[in-house]
Amino acid sequence: MNILIWDFWKKAGPNNAKASLSFLSDTDLLQDYLEILFEVEELRDYFIRYLWILRNEPEIETLINRKDLPVPLLLNFLYHGFGKTIAERNAESSEYILELVSKLSSAQSLRILLDHTGQLNDPTLKIFLITNLDAVSWEAFFSSLEQEGGVIEGLVELFSEMDQKTIDQVFFTNPQLYQYVRMVIVLCDNDNPIHMEFSQKIEPVFVKLEKWDKFTKQMAEFFPYEVEKQLKLQERNPNRLSILLHELNALESEYQSSVVEYLFHQHIIVDREEKNILTSALKNYQENKKFFLF
Repeated sequence: MNILIWDFWKKAGPNNAKASLSFLSDTDLLQDYLEILFEVEELRDYFIRYLWILRNEPEIETLINRKDLPVPLLLNFLYHGFGKTIAERNAESSEYILELVSKLSSAQSLRILLDHTGQLNDPTLKIFLITNLDAVSWEAFFSSLEQEGGVIEGLVELFSEMDQKTIDQVFFTNPQLYQYVRMVIVLCDNDNPIHMEFSQKIEPVFVKLEKWDKFTKQMAEFFPYEVEKQLKLQERNPNRLSILLHELNALESEYQSSVVEYLFHQHIIVDREEKNILTSALKNYQENKKFFLF
């Protein structure tokens, strides 16, 4: 089988590699292939390299979400292009991690979080995996924290090394996580110094989120999402994007992307086309002091 031949991977182009990885995404014998594949370091390296190169293909998304794919392999995939992407895009590490984690299902994210091989030591990756969880998976994860020493203590450990900007990004990109953690804080022991310290660290982002939550509700009253999404871009109410640009431009530039993500998840930004327009306009204003270059 070509998949198990080193010379095949060495000479394979993306199309050949895609066909082989597509086969693996659907085979019942994945574990058997991987057991042989991973005996040879060069084969393993080629496999992960093409997995990352073809990461935007539907077949690859199916493969990386298989429950029988080993967690160490998934972690290798997540970090494979880390340095190269950060250097080429001049991006931040959190942006890279968020991009790849978004390709994982809630169940696969939970598998990585609950893995006990000890290889998941990156708090930022842990946090973004948490933001990928659905309600059922959150319960499972927070139950594991409770068993390991307490929910608040587990959250303190995760957030302890994060700066305020990253904390903002985490909660703004997942408003549901914000609601869950807020509930946890309300129920926690306020006389416990660890709990108090955690509450104080999280409170600034909660204040910001409350402000934007109020804003989204007001916008939804004037510009109903169900109505706007049915219209073509040029037919939608232009006042909505004008208001969004005005509010976003009033923010410090380092917080704009987080708020854009929040508004997108809350459907005030209707689709990715609008999101791209807003992001481009804000960037143009930073560089040229005008939103659109025409």
